[in-house]
Amino acid sequence: IRPTATLLAMVAKSMDTYITENRIDGVTDETPTDVVDSILSNFFITRNSGQKAQVLVRVKFSTTLPTDSVTVSSSTYFSSDNINKYIPITTYFLTKNEELSLYSSISESYWYADILCDSEAEGTQYNIPGGTEFTFFSIPDPYFIGATCLSVVQQSVATETNTEFVERAPESISTRNLINNIS
Repeated sequence: IRPTATLLAMVAKSMDTYITENRIDGVTDETPTDVVDSILSNFFITRNSGQKAQVLVRVKFSTTLPTDSVTVSSSTYFSSDNINKYIPITTYFLTKNEELSLYSSISESYWYADILCDSEAEGTQYNIPGGTEFTFFSIPDPYFIGATCLSVVQQSVATETNTEFVERAPESISTRNLINNIS
């Protein structure tokens, strides 16, 4: 009887530890995300990941460009408030009459090109309206006039927090729900 009692005590302790470590009722946003993800993966639930905003930006250059091409590096940024920044998705090599088009009116003339930029992070604050002027930028070209957001190509969505993830878990469709609940 003694060996069986020892074995049962070890099993009981293991079960208590397993149940204590795999609970989601005490989860906060400070709980490590990998811990929450691993616990909820046991129920075939995955976290909704976020995405960055992608905007179409019109860059403008003076008509007095001394060369036939300009470069917009992927290390530059554009911003309307110097907080939320947009970075070109690649380095753009813009050539006159190819990527650069000439705009001319009675009041102004300039070379322009439309480039894609990603926000530097996720969040709804990066979903700006078309027509927003970027007054802060890091293009060192002296012939650069300015930049404007033409449109948001892809809205930014923040990654789901731990508390949002846990709140969504009971309603999430999983393989287990499909097996146990008849459709």
